[in-house]
Amino acid sequence: AAAVPGYPYSAALAHSGLVWDEATLERWLAGPQNLVPGAAMPMAVPDAAARRDIIAYLKTLQPGSAASTPSAPPGPANAQKAGQPAG
Repeated sequence: AAAVPGYPYSAALAHSGLVWDEATLERWLAGPQNLVPGAAMPMAVPDAAARRDIIAYLKTLQPGSAASTPSAPPGPANAQKAGQPAG
């Protein structure tokens, strides 16, 4: 946790030693102050389904995920690769 240079993390989070994974994110979103007393996160996400949705969204932002990998723009070269005749 607290790995982006220059961001003003709380001392509590900066020294927490947390490694972000799904389980840690779940606990963090459910109650940041319970996981890291003294953290500056002012809110929690009490709804478990909302937490799952947030975590699922964050997973799409990971490099190499299907959602974060842009697809090739449409065009004749790509149409031919897909087995379609070029324009």
